[in-house]
Amino acid sequence: MRCVKTEDFVRRISTSADAGALHDELEGFLSSGGGLNTRAVCDRIIHACYQKLDASLEAGLVQRLVRLVQLAVGGYEHVAEARTGAPLYLEKMLFHILQKLMKMGKQDCSELTLALFHRLKTAAPQVEECQALVQNCFALLWNAAGSVKDTPDQSHTHTLRLRLEALCFRLLQESVCAPAPGGPSKACVYVEEALTQYRRACGSLTHTHATAMTRLLQECVLGPLWGGDEGVCDLTLMCVLTIKVCKMLCGAKLWDLANQQVAEAQRCARGRGEGLRPALKLCGWSVQLHRLLRSSDSDGCHTYSACTQLLSNLPVTMETHSQPLMEACQLVVWATETGPRDGMEASTLQACLAFLKQHQRNIQTLQTISEAATLQNTLCQSLCQAFSSTHTSLKKSQALQGECLQQVVEQLKDSVGELMQQLQKLANENLLQHAVSTVNGVVFELFNRKLHQEALSLIQPLCEQLVKSRPQSLPTERVNHCFLQSVQSLRRVGDHQGALQAVSHWLLCLSEEELQDTCDLTHTHSHTHPIKLWAKIKADAAKNGDEELRLR
Repeated sequence: MRCVKTEDFVRRISTSADAGALHDELEGFLSSGGGLNTRAVCDRIIHACYQKLDASLEAGLVQRLVRLVQLAVGGYEHVAEARTGAPLYLEKMLFHILQKLMKMGKQDCSELTLALFHRLKTAAPQVEECQALVQNCFALLWNAAGSVKDTPDQSHTHTLRLRLEALCFRLLQESVCAPAPGGPSKACVYVEEALTQYRRACGSLTHTHATAMTRLLQECVLGPLWGGDEGVCDLTLMCVLTIKVCKMLCGAKLWDLANQQVAEAQRCARGRGEGLRPALKLCGWSVQLHRLLRSSDSDGCHTYSACTQLLSNLPVTMETHSQPLMEACQLVVWATETGPRDGMEASTLQACLAFLKQHQRNIQTLQTISEAATLQNTLCQSLCQAFSSTHTSLKKSQALQGECLQQVVEQLKDSVGELMQQLQKLANENLLQHAVSTVNGVVFELFNRKLHQEALSLIQPLCEQLVKSRPQSLPTERVNHCFLQSVQSLRRVGDHQGALQAVSHWLLCLSEEELQDTCDLTHTHSHTHPIKLWAKIKADAAKNGDEELRLR
């Protein structure tokens, strides 16, 4: 094959037929072994195609040019010195061709994108210049996906494919520059966004949509990154990605598909990522747990116990695989939050609380080696979930009583003060208000069951924390509710002195303005105002013959 100038090759690709003829000629040349000028021929054909690409070209010619570029790129593999010369020369050329195609609105370039990815994957991605090019590839494809207008016959898969192809580059980048232990993976945040947008576009995630989604994940991400023996060494991101996908599939009640994803990830990690086995086991159990909890006649006790046992047997230092472990634990917490519709049976709730406690210990261990802000948020959510699950179970089920209920309260007692302390470090107003409301909910249910001592064991630590350091963002109404429950519980157990002390603490927590507002709001409900309650407690003391307390 003659090595002519780039301008000559440009003239030879003027029409779709001409481009096809040059493609066949180059294909025959390469299949026969090429020659000394193989690299020059391929290089000039690629440049000619780049120059020829234009928005005015008909679709058939554009398609032929893209195929010609792909063939020429393959021709480089025949040349031993193909990586000599300017660093990333061919990779940059391919990027510019992709850039031009995207501007022309020709986003269906999967094979060309994959060819660029494979070259960058083997081109020392840890080098700064390569990292920059990988980042540019991600940005180009991700932004292009945002401008795609899906047609009905594409069923939103085209946009998802583009986003996943973009994410392949981002994941490649993070496989070299991993986030700090316990810190979030930006790539996995993008993955979650891509899958969420796909689900929204579909309306609801049916089995057909989910099957298409998992197929594209395999084609665009899992296969290129981790397929075969030459896959990216660090399988941590693959594990986190699997967990994100399983969460979406479970949300759509597609548990069998989720189990298939876990099994495939375990197969991929076998022999290459043994340290990820605990996280993948937890992921599989969380899928099982969500399925059990969504069925009112099923018991998740044994699954929670297995999760707790696994966490308790982890090594003291979890830095290496902390991110997938935390993600897998969060999936168990999510299954706990979204699974049970009618509360939990006593044994399941106890097992759930034991898991959450162990989860909190593991987070605190990890906090000794990492200052990632997400760990503090995760810890607070785990602490809060214990009270949420108990509240729902108390409200929906009468089966939780007697010795089992006593054990549940014991499990929660030490968590109240810690929850408030950790929330103050986090400074998340919404979570703080939710937490206080949830603790109050548990106390209210105990109070209604006339379990006043048990109610006190939870509400008093909360009030003590408010006296020490009341968060300014906590509304007056929430503060009033906490102390009111404390005072009323103390009255019910006959501790009038303790009730007066609680009223004193209550007043210390309120400003003059808040006290006046409370008075204005409760003038028709004398039993809810601290000053009027003070007088009532004194009257109760007098009725019980405690004259000294009445006069104090």
